[in-house]
Amino acid sequence: MPTKQKRLGRIYLFEINQDTSELNPVQTLDTSGILDQKWCYHTIKGYPVLAVVTSEGLLQLYQLLGTNGIRNLKLWIEYSIGQDVLALSLDWSTNKAASDEPMVVVSDSAGSVTLLKIVGAGFQKIETWNSHGYDEKARLWDTRSLKRCVSETPVGGGVWRLKWHPTDPGTVLAACMYGGFRVLGVNDPEISVLCEYLEHESIAYGADWKFNQSGLVATCSFYDCSMHISQIDIIH
Repeated sequence: MPTKQKRLGRIYLFEINQDTSELNPVQTLDTSGILDQKWCYHTIKGYPVLAVVTSEGLLQLYQLLGTNGIRNLKLWIEYSIGQDVLALSLDWSTNKAASDEPMVVVSDSAGSVTLLKIVGAGFQKIETWNSHGYDEKARLWDTRSLKRCVSETPVGGGVWRLKWHPTDPGTVLAACMYGGFRVLGVNDPEISVLCEYLEHESIAYGADWKFNQSGLVATCSFYDCSMHISQIDIIH
């Protein structure tokens, strides 16, 4: 039998402030391949928490610890989404209200979406849906009826990642693989392209907003291992 491919990954922890002129990691952690990671917008049990999904189908939560001014990530809890699947993307339920028992939603390469709740020092599975595939369209859904989307808009290149703006409900950052990065405006039920960023020289994969600074985004591309920090002035 052929040897199963093992994807390798690494978590880099950076500190960024107004005086930062270059990026140097304060900690690195070797892991299996990482498909997505996202900070919880609020502390959980007093700690900032980073959620990570991996090529081995794991959802992992890391607590950010700090003593004597030195910060480091420590694995807190993990959950297996399934065997022989990639855990592809994740998001938190805590973008509007803090909770010590928030929920996390994870998509996987088998086409399923799993909703989990943090209970104590573990996860409780709430539900799993067989619900998604890949194309070049961004879709808007009404959670009261998930049989069909409310609207869809072609954005080009293949949509790999969508990240809502942390405070503006009408703005989404999209990583569109071979189509670069785009900022989308959502005016229910319409989706439109507000601007695009095409400066990366490889596949556009990673994208996210800085939570407490409107318009600051990080984007990263695959083969050239490049990360860019950009300021976006959003005008709807």
